[in-house]
Amino acid sequence: MASSNRTAKEELIAQDIKRLHGLGYAQELFRAMGGFSNFAISFTIISILSGCVTLFYLWLAACHRLCGHRRAGHG
Repeated sequence: MASSNRTAKEELIAQDIKRLHGLGYAQELFRAMGGFSNFAISFTIISILSGCVTLFYLWLAACHRLCGHRRAGHG
């Protein structure tokens, strides 16, 4: 079963390459990701998300202080 899946995958890749050549493009992308590449992408996404959460909290705290002072001054 694994060999039939492998053959189907290779056939699909061959069809993609043929289609790209028909459109005037060459197949240049490597279609597999190694363990380190997967880790690097995951680490980057987690870092960006945690940074956004931290900045959102700081922004929210700053806005709360600014809005709180304005309301206290008007009241």
